[in-house]
Amino acid sequence: MENTLERLTGHLFHPQPKSIDRVPTAKAAYGKWVLSDKRGKPLCHLSLLETVSKRLDDASAVELGKDCAASVKKTKIDAWQIAEIQLVIIGGEDWVYTMTPDKDGFVSEDGKFHLTRDE
Repeated sequence: MENTLERLTGHLFHPQPKSIDRVPTAKAAYGKWVLSDKRGKPLCHLSLLETVSKRLDDASAVELGKDCAASVKKTKIDAWQIAEIQLVIIGGEDWVYTMTPDKDGFVSEDGKFHLTRDE
């Protein structure tokens, strides 16, 4: 995974700063990923695209794989963006999920989900 850093202004605070080894960038996030539960069970293959979301002008599009679990499909994930130090996954009806960088990709704040590169 590319560890490109973008210039940030101001200060970023995180409750566990040693758990972050990089600042996420859109350029480094583009591509194919696997969303898994905390046990490592794959829930969905997805692609974070460079194209602008059809629904949100300030976010990029997401393409879901055909293998997505029903629980993922019902969120209607269709967009993503980098907000400060987090990857924000956006779905229908104001559904938003934030993920923080970890050693393998990204992890949800509650630790229930992981997003890792699809190899």
